[in-house]
Amino acid sequence: MSSSVLVVDDDIQIGICLRRLLRGHDVQHASTGAQALTLLIAGGRYDVIFVDVGLTDMTGMELVKSVDRIAADQSAQIVFITGGDTRAVSRQYPRHLVLEKPFDVAAVRALADAALLPAA
Repeated sequence: MSSSVLVVDDDIQIGICLRRLLRGHDVQHASTGAQALTLLIAGGRYDVIFVDVGLTDMTGMELVKSVDRIAADQSAQIVFITGGDTRAVSRQYPRHLVLEKPFDVAAVRALADAALLPAA
């Protein structure tokens, strides 16, 4: 069984990298926040949503606020990814995990695998 993963990042290489790291999982890529919202509005549901903090059309934080409004059940699935200050992101959105670029391969795989576990 594989988890459903959405990668929201304007850097196509990040999408390719995560797709390779998560081989065996169903990975989709959206290069803008607007594309991600379109997928969610259309009913897309994901076990993990990796969101770049610095998208070209909106910030990752703005995307979370939109997800809270249109698909609140998906908000908890969001994991921020950033090449910047992870502590600042964690302080602003403490309910979301934050992964630093470059990625720790084991951490990325563990997040996707953990999404398959039943809630405790």
